[in-house]
Amino acid sequence: MEFLSKKTLILLVTFFIIVVCTPASYASPKEELKKAEQCVSATKKSKKEKRDRASWLKCAEEFKKFIKNNPKSNYEARALFNLGNLYIDIYHLFNGREDVGNALSNYSSLIEKYPKSHHTPEAYYRKGEIYFIDLKETNRALQEFEKVTTRYPGTDFARKSAERISAIETERKKDRTVTVRDLKHNSTKKYTRIVVEFDGPFEYEYNRIKEPDRIFFDFKKSRIGEDLQKKTIPIGDGILKSVRIGQFSPEVVRVVLDLDSIENFRAFSMENPERLVIDISGISKPDIQPQITKETPLYGIRRIVIDPGHGGHDPGAIGKRGLEEKEIVLDIAKKLNGLIKKDMDVEVILTRDSDIFIPLDERTAIANTKEADLFLSIHANASPNPNAKGIETYFLNYTTDDEANRVAARENQISLKRQKEIQRAFQTDLEKTFGDLERDVKRDESLRFAHMVQNSMIDNLHSSYNVTNHGVKHALFYVLVGAKMPSILAEISFISNHEEERRLASSLYRQKIAESLLAGIKNYLSYKSTAITKSKTDGN
Repeated sequence: MEFLSKKTLILLVTFFIIVVCTPASYASPKEELKKAEQCVSATKKSKKEKRDRASWLKCAEEFKKFIKNNPKSNYEARALFNLGNLYIDIYHLFNGREDVGNALSNYSSLIEKYPKSHHTPEAYYRKGEIYFIDLKETNRALQEFEKVTTRYPGTDFARKSAERISAIETERKKDRTVTVRDLKHNSTKKYTRIVVEFDGPFEYEYNRIKEPDRIFFDFKKSRIGEDLQKKTIPIGDGILKSVRIGQFSPEVVRVVLDLDSIENFRAFSMENPERLVIDISGISKPDIQPQITKETPLYGIRRIVIDPGHGGHDPGAIGKRGLEEKEIVLDIAKKLNGLIKKDMDVEVILTRDSDIFIPLDERTAIANTKEADLFLSIHANASPNPNAKGIETYFLNYTTDDEANRVAARENQISLKRQKEIQRAFQTDLEKTFGDLERDVKRDESLRFAHMVQNSMIDNLHSSYNVTNHGVKHALFYVLVGAKMPSILAEISFISNHEEERRLASSLYRQKIAESLLAGIKNYLSYKSTAITKSKTDGN
C-alpha cells in the first residue's frame, strides 16, 4: 500500500509538471505569421487605431518577433516583405523619415537572403517606387528597376519596371524645366562649399566679372523653388561676401557668388539628388613649419575626420544574414575613435556618431570646414559574386578599371553605366573651372596614406584570419571629391561573402579592423614626422 502511494504520488507530480510547464497551445510559424498579418488588417479597419502610429508599430513588432524566432523558415521571406509593406504604409500615414528607411531595409534584407523568392522581384520594384515617388531620387529608382528587368525577365514586375524606365527616360528627354530646390553652404576662412540642389538633371554655364568681383552660374531651363525666391545668403568668411539666387529670366536661374578674396574655384555635378557643388579656396598663406608645442604633434597632424559610410535610410550593403553595412562601419569608427584618443594626441571628428543619413558632399564639407589633416571613409564591400572576398583601399582618381568603377558606383549609389558617364562629365566640369585635381586632393599623399593603411590591415589581420589583399586602387568616389587633405576610402571586407559577413558580425574582428586602421594611420604619421625632420635637416 505504501509502495502504491509513492507511485501514485510520483505520477501526480509528473502530471502536474507537464500541465504547468507545457504551453496551452503551440502556434506553428504559419500561425504566428498570420497573427502579425491579422494585426495589420485589424489596425486598417479600426478608425481609431489607424490614426495611432503606436498601433501600427505594435504590428511591426509582431513581424520582428516572428523573424527573430523563425530565422530561415519557409515564411521569413513573406514576413520581411510584409514588414517592408507595413513600414511604407506607416510612412505614407505619418511621414516619418525613419519609416521609409525601415521599409527599404526590410526589402533589402529579403532581396539579399532570398533572391529566388517570388516576393523578391516585387521588393525590388517597391524599392524603385520608394526612391522615385517618395524620395525623389530618380537615379536610385532606375537602378532598382533595371535590376528587376535584368534579373527577373518575364515577370510582371519586370514589365512594370520596364514601363517605369521608359517613362522616366522619355520625361528626361523632354524639354522640361527643372526646379532649384535648395541652396546650402559650408565655410571657413580658407574654404567655402556651395551646393545648389535640383529636382532633375540640369545644364549650366558660368562667368566671372570684375568691379565688383563676382562669379555667376546660369542654369538653363530652370526655375526657383518657392522657398528660394530672391534669396541672399550673407557669408562674410573672407572668401565670399554673399551668395545670391534669382530668376534671371523666365527660363534661367542665376546664382551669384560675391567674391572677397579667392585663390581658385571649381564646380562639379553630383547625383541623388542632382546638385552642383562649387568649391572655393581662399588665398593661400606661405607654409610655415609647425611649432613644436604640446598642442602640435611632431608630425604636424592636429585633426582626423573618420567617416562611417551610409546611415539612416541608407543601410549600404546588406549580407545574406541581414547584417547592414551602416551598422558595422559605425561600430568600427567608434572603436577607432576610442583607440586614437587613447593612444595619440590628435583630435578625432566622426561625420556621424549615430544612425543618421548624411549626404556624401556634406561629409567632405565636414572634413574641409573642420580643417582636418586626414580623412578616412570606412565601408564594407559587396559583390554579385558570393565568393568575392578581401580588403582594398581607394584614393580619388580617374580609372578605366571596371571593378573599381563598380565599387565606386555602388558607394555613389548610381549604376555602373552612369558612373562612367559621371567620370567623363566630372572631367569636363573640372576643365570648365580652375583647380588641379592632383594638387587639390593631394593625390600623392593620399596614395601613400592608402598604401600604409592597406598594408597595416593585411599585416595585422593575416596572422588570425585568411585575408585576401586586393591592394590599393583608385576611382571617382563622391565622398572624396573636393577633400583638401590626404583622403582615402577603406573597403574592410566583403559583407556579401558568407565567411566575411560572419567575421564582420564579431566584435573581436571589428576591434581588429579598428586596430589595423590605427596602425596604418600611425605609420603614415610616422612617415610625416620623418619627412618634416628631414626637411628641417636639409634646410640647415
